[in-house]
Amino acid sequence: MIDGVVYFSTFAHRTYALAAATGRLLWTWPDGEYSPVVSDGRRIYLTGRGRI
Repeated sequence: MIDGVVYFSTFAHRTYALAAATGRLLWTWPDGEYSPVVSDGRRIYLTGRGRI
């Protein structure tokens, strides 16, 4: 979690960002099946093969 936002990827080839307090969807990205979201506490990184 970074600044109250939870990030996760799914096997449906999507990465999501949700507001931790409400669960409200903030954004999605069309990549992520085997590309986990990694955080250093200030930034998020999508690993694997993909384009932003």
